[in-house]
Amino acid sequence: MAGVAVAVVLAVAVVLFVALRPSADPAAPNGTSGQANDAGTQTTYDPEPETAQPYTEPATENFTEEPDPNDAALATLEELYLRDQGKVSFDGQPAAQIASKYPGIEDPLQTTEDGSHVFEAADILAEHQRLREQHDSLEHPVILLKSTDYGKRQSINGNFLWVTFAVGDFADRQAVLDWCAEQFADLSTAERGNQCVVGRLRP
Repeated sequence: MAGVAVAVVLAVAVVLFVALRPSADPAAPNGTSGQANDAGTQTTYDPEPETAQPYTEPATENFTEEPDPNDAALATLEELYLRDQGKVSFDGQPAAQIASKYPGIEDPLQTTEDGSHVFEAADILAEHQRLREQHDSLEHPVILLKSTDYGKRQSINGNFLWVTFAVGDFADRQAVLDWCAEQFADLSTAERGNQCVVGRLRP
């Protein structure tokens, strides 16, 4: 009987030991038990706070439309025309017509600066400025008019022409032809007949 009593006491002791043993803290990371701190409170696990990332503006592409050089050329031609229009009276006097074009015209005997035979507004402006620089003088100033300013008020397919004239005291038609031959001596007869012709500034 004594042996049985001892076994019972040992069994009771084991049950009490297991029941009184501290259990693992389910809140502790990785299955570790929470430990009591100096104040006697349970230490809990705080996850590391997330670091806020700075806001970055999404990249955008800026597209700037390039201005049309022909629009700018038309504006310049208009300025030159308004300035030159008051320099001449239309009373039938002879003048040397040294350019006559509208945007889109094709001239098989002349070429633009880029080698084309089709003249747009920028090409017409470049030609006029070149002719003014090379042939303008006090005796025969070079001016810019519109074909609708004088005479029959010519237009082609509904387009007026920008006309470059050398004006001044031309006595007659032959005086204009002599001026053309002197000013465009490097051109053939056919080319000169296309470049410089006699015009009359009739009302």
